[in-house]
Amino acid sequence: MLEALRALDTALARSGLERSLLHLVRLRTTQLGGCIDCVDLHRHAARAGGESAQRLDQVAAWRESPVFTARERAALAWTEAVAPVAPGPVSDTLHAETRAAFAEAELARLTMAVALVDSWNRLAVPFRSVHPVGAEPTAPPVRSEDSTMKLHYMPGACPLAAHIVLEWIGAPYEAQAHNHDDLHGEAYRRINPLGAVPALEVEGGVITQNAGVLDYLAEAFPEARLGGDGTPRGNAEVHRWLGFVNSDVHPAFKPLFGATAYLGDAEVIEKTKTHARKAVHRLLGIANEQLKGRDWIAGSRSIADAYLYVVIRWAGSVGIDISDLTELNRFYAAMNADAGVQRALKAEGLA
Repeated sequence: MLEALRALDTALARSGLERSLLHLVRLRTTQLGGCIDCVDLHRHAARAGGESAQRLDQVAAWRESPVFTARERAALAWTEAVAPVAPGPVSDTLHAETRAAFAEAELARLTMAVALVDSWNRLAVPFRSVHPVGAEPTAPPVRSEDSTMKLHYMPGACPLAAHIVLEWIGAPYEAQAHNHDDLHGEAYRRINPLGAVPALEVEGGVITQNAGVLDYLAEAFPEARLGGDGTPRGNAEVHRWLGFVNSDVHPAFKPLFGATAYLGDAEVIEKTKTHARKAVHRLLGIANEQLKGRDWIAGSRSIADAYLYVVIRWAGSVGIDISDLTELNRFYAAMNADAGVQRALKAEGLA
């Protein structure tokens, strides 16, 4: 039965109603339902989707606020009228006003969104769903408030994902650029014997491997909510897509980065590159399908999004045409507009 509710939630996300509008409706419905855990969930989902803290703070008193559009105000008024906790029927006046802002099919979807969130509320409240503030969190790795991490990277390579995540987190860090010669030098081998990036120097040691670095950052800074929603399912989704990018998509690029040059036969080498382009396009097509109805690959912003952005960027640099992957291009454009992404790109000399 819970899977049916999740399926309905997915269908609503793909229904054509604006994501920003659905965030506001979900938050207002759960405020009316009195589920503090749900309020926290929907607030964080809205923030991850790009909604401002100011607007979310004013949802409960939206009638007095100037920050909502006429369509959003109509949706919030309808939400308060049709939520089961609200007294009385929908008035003819409200029905007419809302129909002026929404087509009949849109209004039906809007009403379903309210009903769906209220259903989750009615499950969460009686079963004592615990607000995160009152829960016993898993202790993050110990770190000093004044400790500074140091990221070792090559511009444009996979550590760009960690660079983006560090910007999203907002913790102090240093970044050291390297070239291929540096990585094979004795000085760098003392940091990472594999002679590869990334390497993240932290209090107490060095973390290597892109997935390892990204996992560390998500665990060490749980307040950034980049490792999932704290549930087994939510966290698994983040690791599922992180693993997909790290273990499937990233290695598929290797022939395009010269890994088959040792074959010594230009025609054979070109065949490996042609095959790689097809393989990467197919894999990115899977991500494209996942992004339908979503702003982020795992549902909310996570470490997997930063890594996915990097490999999409690579695709353009090695001549892989992804113009047909519309959802992926939407995601890439949104990431490019992100302030943290831009800071990381500029720091690496890429923007």
